[in-house]
Amino acid sequence: MLKIVICDDEEFYLSNIQLKIQSYLQEKNIQDYEIITFGNSEKLIQANAVIQDCQLFFLDINMSGINGIELAEKIRDIHKSAF
Repeated sequence: MLKIVICDDEEFYLSNIQLKIQSYLQEKNIQDYEIITFGNSEKLIQANAVIQDCQLFFLDINMSGINGIELAEKIRDIHKSAF
């Protein structure tokens, strides 16, 4: 199963990215996937098990608190083969 995380602090972009990913996966006839969304970087960092279990991360760069670049570094520390 393909597990995807989206983290964005703006609901409009969070749902927009999710819809685009779902549309792409349906177009490619990929049925076995899960998309997990987070509205801020702190909640994602606390979800250590989610990070270890997911393969693909879509991160907003400009977030309050921990920005997307810092978040990517923290994700890499937890899950070395994440994209």
